[in-house]
Amino acid sequence: MVGLMTGIATIGFLWLAFKLVALGFRVLGWLLRIALVLGLIWLGLFTLPVLLIVGAAAVWELLRTVGIVH
Repeated sequence: MVGLMTGIATIGFLWLAFKLVALGFRVLGWLLRIALVLGLIWLGLFTLPVLLIVGAAAVWELLRTVGIVH
């Protein structure tokens, strides 16, 4: 009888541990998704102005090469 109770308790604790680990992975997945989205937004905010400046400089140099602007 004691062995049966111990087995039931062990199965219960293993089930609870499995559920907690699954919840932890789910929370970790959401945190990683949030970090990815925030990182992409941050990267976009900082690289877009640089790309615009470099693109404008390239267009200006092309116009200078063609002779439209001096």
